Amino acid sequence: MVLKLALKISCCIVIAIATTGSLSAQNNSTQRPGNNNTGGSFVSPNGDAIYYVDDVGLRIASESPSLEGFIDQSSYYLGAKDILSIEIRSTIPVSWRGLVVNAEGYLAIPTVGNIKVGDLSLLDAKLAIKKLISERYRADDIVVILELPKQAHIHVVGDFNNPGRYAFPANTRLDQAIINLLVGFTSTEVEGSENPVVQRKSFYFGGRSLDYIGTGEFDLSVYNLRNLEIKHRDGKTTNADLFAYLNGGILSSNPYLRDGDLLTIRRSDAFTPKISISGAVKSGFSADFREDDTVSGLIHIAGGYNADADTTHFFVTRVIDGEIQQLKVDRSDASSAGFELMYNDRIVIPRSNRQSNNQSVWISGEVNMPGNYPIIENVTTFDDVIQLAGNITDEALSTAVFIERSRSNDFYEKFGWSELQMIQRSGDLLLESMDYIQQERSLATRFIFVNPLENNERVTLRNGDKIHVPRNDEQVLIMGQVKRTGYYPIYSNYSVMDYIRLADGLTLAAESDRIFIIKAGSRDWYKPGEVSIESGDIIFVDRNIVDTFQENRSYLLEKEQLNLQRKQQRLTSFQVILSAVATITSAALTYIALTRE
Repeated sequence: MVLKLALKISCCIVIAIATTGSLSAQNNSTQRPGNNNTGGSFVSPNGDAIYYVDDVGLRIASESPSLEGFIDQSSYYLGAKDILSIEIRSTIPVSWRGLVVNAEGYLAIPTVGNIKVGDLSLLDAKLAIKKLISERYRADDIVVILELPKQAHIHVVGDFNNPGRYAFPANTRLDQAIINLLVGFTSTEVEGSENPVVQRKSFYFGGRSLDYIGTGEFDLSVYNLRNLEIKHRDGKTTNADLFAYLNGGILSSNPYLRDGDLLTIRRSDAFTPKISISGAVKSGFSADFREDDTVSGLIHIAGGYNADADTTHFFVTRVIDGEIQQLKVDRSDASSAGFELMYNDRIVIPRSNRQSNNQSVWISGEVNMPGNYPIIENVTTFDDVIQLAGNITDEALSTAVFIERSRSNDFYEKFGWSELQMIQRSGDLLLESMDYIQQERSLATRFIFVNPLENNERVTLRNGDKIHVPRNDEQVLIMGQVKRTGYYPIYSNYSVMDYIRLADGLTLAAESDRIFIIKAGSRDWYKPGEVSIESGDIIFVDRNIVDTFQENRSYLLEKEQLNLQRKQQRLTSFQVILSAVATITSAALTYIALTRE
């Protein structure tokens, strides 16, 4: 009995020594020149803890590129240069670190043997390794870990300027490979560039601009990225749809690349079959057609229905025998489940007739209950909302109430400046007039002035309108070329000059002929005497056309000089006339004298 126990202990010691030697040899073979770091364990001085530095793990982490998430055991296939670790948990634990799959796809496990793991999924390889080890050792548990995945070597062919084999980090999805191949490698993937100088550019796909780090702008829409074919080494084929991923966020349409994959890229042209979906969907699009396209799948790629979509049916417009036909397909009909799309179909999801219930307006200021109130757009009136808000208070300035309307409802904001350019082509305008129109439009008010004391049943509201009822402070604002600008109390029967005297009179730069009354609310301009002055009005005194007193003095001197010049011209003309008369008179007298003789 004692002899058997001694033999078992000797075997365990031999296994431990062999394992340690194997690990040491692998660590030494993979260690970089000049790296003298050694990993090991040691006991703290007081003996209550064990500290361990894993040199192999640190070296693997420093050498491995960053990955997207974690490796999927069922979709990752092992190949040459994959690095695994194995741990046997038993009475005497055994651990192998840094086991490398060789060029023939075999994994050499010390004291166990070789096992073929190449082209096996990581999940199947773990099961095979555990089965082999369990035949050699009794263990409570066997743990197999992929320490460092290999690079994926991909063959790229088709309508591509530089076909051939390319290497990508493990767990690289198709979209990143396509961007790198067709657009340009990122700074972290350009070999031999320690301090690369890169600039963030844009590429265009699906009607959108996406940023990347590369060498210039690029349009991915010229490629048929809805029909990318990937052939794997096991003979299976995957058809990827990058548009479904980029536009609809469908990860399954953007698979991980495997080592040895053959990727075929084709271009899209005017004769490539298309498909489109629009209407009451979140992100309508037109893209290349796929044989497996369905209406439900296209709605998913488009981001789903809008809140106002009519989901009971849809319309399909197609060209048949040179004629345009529109089909109405009822989704509740069982026969529509087997409805097949054709290439170049145009799908439109209709909107429902129900009124949206999320439209509202804000009202603030001197009303009894300011806040946000629901409306029915173009139906609810200003008077309706004032009534919902408890009417205006006694302190409201009714003549200055206004509605602020968003520019998103403005006709020219929606259709752009091109509409005004059409005026230039069809109207009797000069280029200077177009510039003036543009300046006036930029200053155009977004306010609608109303008086709540009047009938406003024709003033309908729109979603997002803001109603403000200002307070009546019984004041008038005096501004411009007066000595003391500011607010002054309102007085009955006061004239404009009475208020200007309250402001200590006009300044030297004031233009007395250009004094205006700007009415509260409407902001209409009037000359003094045309309207009475009320609370909230503005009295504005314009300045002289010259900017400084020196310019004014120069202007007066030039005016005097001009007057003198005109006087001198008149005097000179009079002198010329007198001289002419004298000459004529002298000639006449001479003639008379000669004839008498």
